[in-house]
Amino acid sequence: MKYIKIPAPVLLTDPLTDLPMRFPHPESGEMLIKNISFQEFMFQSVLSDEKHFGGNLDLIEQCMKIRTAIREAVKGNGILELEDADYKLFLEAIRHPSKGYQPAVVCQCLVFTEAVKNAASAALN
Repeated sequence: MKYIKIPAPVLLTDPLTDLPMRFPHPESGEMLIKNISFQEFMFQSVLSDEKHFGGNLDLIEQCMKIRTAIREAVKGNGILELEDADYKLFLEAIRHPSKGYQPAVVCQCLVFTEAVKNAASAALN
């Protein structure tokens, strides 16, 4: 079993100006400053990777287990608990994404990837 303390959300900033990045609201189109959470980053950038989490039912089920564990950790005590096999696949997907990452975003989200890479083998408080 691996235990990961979920980091706080990150304010995305423009790497050239250090000003907050703005993204359109999906319904109103209003440009809003964006904080990205661990859950959002992992769901959008890692768990959507077809190379690691698609192609067969076993991988899809493993992906759903990880998604559920993340949701429960976010709603609960902020500690993500993963079985060793799930952790191994999750870490592999983080380290070697099939489509790469968007550099302007991922460089600001290293706190999320580092949290996973530095998972504890003993329960966290």
